[in-house]
Amino acid sequence: MEEDYGLKALIGNILHKGIGHGNPASKAPYKPVERATAAFEMTRPILTIMGTALIATGAVLAIQTIPPILKIIYGIICAFLANCYIHTFNDFSDRERDKQVWPNRALPTKRISPQNALILSICYFILAVGLTAIFFNITTGIIILISLSLGTLYTVFLRDRVGYLVLPFIVGIHPLGGWAAFSPHTLFKNPLPWILYALIFFWQAGHIMIHSTLHPVKEVNGRRITQVKGLFFTTTPRQAATLGFIFLFMTFCISIYLYFIAPLGYIYIVVALLSAIYALIPSIRLIKEPENIQRALHAFNAASLYSLILCFFVLVDVLVYKVLWEYLVSFYNLLRFNIGLWMFPLIIAGIATIFGLTFFGIFILDAIIKWFMKQREFSLNNR
Repeated sequence: MEEDYGLKALIGNILHKGIGHGNPASKAPYKPVERATAAFEMTRPILTIMGTALIATGAVLAIQTIPPILKIIYGIICAFLANCYIHTFNDFSDRERDKQVWPNRALPTKRISPQNALILSICYFILAVGLTAIFFNITTGIIILISLSLGTLYTVFLRDRVGYLVLPFIVGIHPLGGWAAFSPHTLFKNPLPWILYALIFFWQAGHIMIHSTLHPVKEVNGRRITQVKGLFFTTTPRQAATLGFIFLFMTFCISIYLYFIAPLGYIYIVVALLSAIYALIPSIRLIKEPENIQRALHAFNAASLYSLILCFFVLVDVLVYKVLWEYLVSFYNLLRFNIGLWMFPLIIAGIATIFGLTFFGIFILDAIIKWFMKQREFSLNNR
C-alpha cells in the first residue's frame, strides 16, 4: 500500500504530536533542533491552545466584547505559559509510566532530559503567575497560582490515589481566571462565570474518562479495570466509556443553557448543537467496543475538539454580534451615502476570488508536500 505523504498526512502528524502523543523524526543522537521541538511538544500545543480558549471564554463574557489588543496579547502569553507548565510538569512526573503508555514522548525517547524538563516547568510556573499579577490584577494571579498548585498536587498525588475525576475540579477554574482578569469584582456576584465552571467541569470529566480507556487494562480478581481510578473507585473500560458519554451529554445540556443566560446569538447555538453531535457519536460507539484503540482515539480526539469548538465560537459569536456588526453597519452606510450600492457586487466578487485562490493554494501546497516527501524517501533509500 502506498504511503500517504500529502497535506492531510502532514496535518495528522502535527495533530498527533500536538496533543502529546509524540513521535521522534529520527533516532538518537538528536540534533539541537529536534530537542527544541521536543520541548515544544511537551507543552501539548493543541491542548495548550484549548486551555487558552477556556480562559478567553471567561474574559470575553465578562466584558461582552473583544478586549483591547494589548490585553489580548498579555492574556495569550499568560494563559499559554500556565498551560505549558502543567503539561511539561506532567511529562516530567510521568516519565517512567510513559515508557509503556506513551513511549514516543520527549522524555521516554530521551530527546529531553528529566532535569531540563523540570527546569522548564519551573520557569513556566514563575512566569505565568508573575506576569498574570503584573499584566492584570492580584486576584487573577492568585487564581492562576491556585489552579497550577492544584494541578501539581493532582499530578504527583491525587490522580493515582483518588482518581482522574479530581481533574475537572481544577480545569473548571480556567474560565474563572479569564473572568477575574477583566471583572474581578463580579466573580462572586454574577452566576455566569460559575455556569462556565460547570460547563468546563463536565467536559473535562467526560474527556478524561474517555482518555482512561486508552491506557493499558489490568486484570484484578478476574475483573478487567482501567489503569487509573475514577474517583476513589475503579472502572472497567466500558464503565469509563459510559461515564465519558454521560459527562459529555451533561456538557451539551449546559452549553444549551448557556445560550439562554449569556449574550450569545444564533451562531453559538447552531455550533453547540453540531459540535455535540460530533463529540457524542464517537463516545456512544466507544461504549460498544471500549477496548478498541481506534475507537478510543477517535472519541478522545472528538472530545478534545469539542470544548475548543464551543469556546472558539463563543468568541466568534461575541465578535460578530458585538463588534463586526457595528463595523458592517458603518461600512454599509459609507457605501450607501458616499460611494453607492453598485460596489456590492464587486466586493462579493472580490471575496469569492480570495476564497478560490485560497483553495487553489491549498491544492498546490499539497502537491509540493507530496513531491518533497517522495524525493526525501528516494534519497534515504539510495544512501
